[in-house]
Amino acid sequence: QVPVEMEMAKPDLTSALKEIRAQYESLAAKNLQSAEEWYKSKYVNLSEQAARSTEAIRASREEVNEYRRQLQSRTIEIESLRGTNESLERQIQEMEERHN
Repeated sequence: QVPVEMEMAKPDLTSALKEIRAQYESLAAKNLQSAEEWYKSKYVNLSEQAARSTEAIRASREEVNEYRRQLQSRTIEIESLRGTNESLERQIQEMEERHN
């Protein structure tokens, strides 16, 4: 009798293991799909952030270049005004020397 009972218990065990395996595979597939969706979502977010950062860097570089041009222009203007100022001071000094 014992072997017969074992024989009858085997199919139940086999079908239970098959059911557990099917549930496991289903859960694994759902987890894989969930992980892929999470990865894609994160990838999209990071790509968007990278694009925004790239645009911000480009805008900042343009702004820095504009400030450099302004600085160069102001420096040239200051040097020109210094030269004009020195010339005017010499003229004043020459006029004072003539009138003294």
